[in-house]
This record gives sequence, C-alpha cells and structure tokens, in this order.
Amino acid sequence: KLSQDGRLSVSLKVRNAKPGVNALESFVTVVAGTQEIFIDGDLKNANTSHTGPFSASVVAIVEVA
Repeated sequence: KLSQDGRLSVSLKVRNAKPGVNALESFVTVVAGTQEIFIDGDLKNANTSHTGPFSASVVAIVEVA
C-alpha cells in the first residue's frame, strides 16, 4: 500500500513467469547461457486521485536452483 486509505498500491510482476504455490511466488525457466529477466512495478489507484508523499518497500528474493 502506498496511501493510508489503501487505494493506491504497487506490486512486482515478473515477465514470462509461471505462477508458484501462492501469489507471492513466480518461476522463470532459464536455459544454459545468458537470459534477461524483467521485473515490472505495477501501480494501481482504484480510480482515485492521490498526491504524495508516498512510501513503500518491496523485496524480490531470487533463488537459483
């Protein structure tokens, strides 16, 4: 959540990912060699206007197995 009323929020989305066990997991199949993985921020505002300041923390944990 970016705003106190919860109407403005942000999330991370991994492009070309397969869903994991829960909504917080995404899986990307990587073949041998080099591959770019893109992580996008998704901003949602519930059809309302907001002014700043905004603050939030998001952590992406990358596990190579």
